[in-house]
Amino acid sequence: MGIINKKCLASLSLVLIGLFFAVVNTFAVTWNSEIVDSNGDFDGDTSLAVDTSGKVYMSYYDYDAGVLKYASNVSGSWVTATVDSNSDAGEYNSIALDTSGKAYISYYDSSKGDLKYTTNASGSWKTITVDSNGDAGQYNSVVLDSSGKVHISYYEANKGDLKYASNTSGSWITRTIDNSGDVGLYSSIALDSSNRVHISYYDADNGTLKYATNTSGSWVSTTVDSSADFDGDTSLAIDALNKAHISYYNFDAGDLKYATNASGAWITTTADSNGDVGAYNSIAIKSSGDVSISYYDADHGVLKYAVYTFGTWVFEILDSIGDVGQYNFLATDISDYGHISYYRADNGYLLYSTDKVLTTPTPVSTPGICKASSITASPGKLVIKEKESSNETVTVHGDNGCLAEGVTVQVKINESVRKKVSVSPEDSTTTNGNGEAIFTFTGEKKGKAKVTFTADGMDEKVKIIVKVK
Repeated sequence: MGIINKKCLASLSLVLIGLFFAVVNTFAVTWNSEIVDSNGDFDGDTSLAVDTSGKVYMSYYDYDAGVLKYASNVSGSWVTATVDSNSDAGEYNSIALDTSGKAYISYYDSSKGDLKYTTNASGSWKTITVDSNGDAGQYNSVVLDSSGKVHISYYEANKGDLKYASNTSGSWITRTIDNSGDVGLYSSIALDSSNRVHISYYDADNGTLKYATNTSGSWVSTTVDSSADFDGDTSLAIDALNKAHISYYNFDAGDLKYATNASGAWITTTADSNGDVGAYNSIAIKSSGDVSISYYDADHGVLKYAVYTFGTWVFEILDSIGDVGQYNFLATDISDYGHISYYRADNGYLLYSTDKVLTTPTPVSTPGICKASSITASPGKLVIKEKESSNETVTVHGDNGCLAEGVTVQVKINESVRKKVSVSPEDSTTTNGNGEAIFTFTGEKKGKAKVTFTADGMDEKVKIIVKVK
C-alpha cells in the first residue's frame, strides 16, 4: 500500500461573521461530512467498509422501522436499501467486503434472539440464521479471511458468553470462546496475516477489557486492563507485524483508552481524557503504522479523531454540527484516507465523513431569539442498580434561555430492552414552571437501554443511556 506524508499540525481557527463556524484542524487535513440517509432515525450500530477503488459500503439500523439497511456510493451518490425488513433486525450489525466488492453483513434479530448473516455475493441478498441457540448475536463483528471465508464474534446474552462462528469448513460452526462470567459484550474481531483470529471484548462481571486469540492453535483469553470499569465500545485492529491494537472506553473516568501488545506485553495508555470521551470508538492502522481512532465526545456532542504518530497523540474535531458521533465506525482505504460512518442524535441522520475530498465547512447559524426550542436531559448517562430507581430530568428551553412550561415531553425505550428498564410515567409528562419534566427509571435486569426524549412542537430529540448494574 502507498504511504501518505505525515500531516502537519495547524492551529484552531474560529471565524465570526454574523454566522459562525469552527474548524479544529491539527492535521492540516479537511474532512468532508455529508448525509447518507435522513429518512428515519438511525439510532443503532453503523459499520463501514471500503473497496480498492475507495468506494464505501455501509450497514446500519433504522430505529424507527426496526430494519437492517445498506448504503453505498459506488454509483457516485448514496443509494440506500432495506436488506432485512423483519421487525427489530439489525440493531447490532457489522459489514465486510470481498475482493470483488460484495458485501457480507452479520447482524442481530432481536425479535427472535438470533445471529443472522446476509450477503449479496450472488447478485441478490441471501440471508441465513447462523445461531438460534439462546439469545445470540448482540455485539457482533465480522471479518473475511484471505480465502473469502467469514468469521464472526458475538455475545450470547442468556448465558453471558463470548461466541465465535465461521464457515471455513464449508458449513457454519459456532463455538463458545469464553464463558467465565458475563463476557463478550462490545466484541471486535480482526485477522492477522496467517488468518488467525483476534477478538477484543468486555467482561461485565469484572468491568475489564479482555482479548482472545487462537494464534497458538487453541483459544486463549487474557485480561488486558482491569484498572477500572470499561463499559463501552472496544475496537480491534491488527498491524503489519500481526500485533494487536485496541481502543476502548474507561466508564469510570469517561476517558478514551488505547492498548497494544506491540512490545510483546500489553501496554495501556489514556489517549484522551478531555471530558467524557470514547464511549463510542473505532480504530484503524495506517500503512505507516500510525494508529487512528474516531470517537464520540459526549460532553460536547462532537465527533473527534485522534492519531498516534511519532509517540504523540494529536486530535481533531471532525464534526460539531448538532449532537454527532455516536455509533461511529472508521476504516482506511489503500491510500490511507479515512472513512467514517456515524449518527447524528438530534435529528436521527446517518452521516459519513472522509478526508479524501476537501470541501468548505458548513456554517452554523447563531441562535435567534426564542424562535426555536431545545431539549436537554440530565444526567446524560444514568446508572442504577437492579430494583432501584433514579430520576432523569428533561428540560425544555427557548433559544434565549427561557424555560418552557406546559410542554409535553415523550419518552421512548426500545421494546427489545424494556425488560431491563422501566419508566414512570410510561409515555409522557408535561414540563413544570422550571421547564422540567421528571421521569423515574427503575432497573429490572442488568444491561443497558437507550432512551429517547422528544417534545411537542420540536424536531429535536435527546437520547441517554440507562445502565443497570
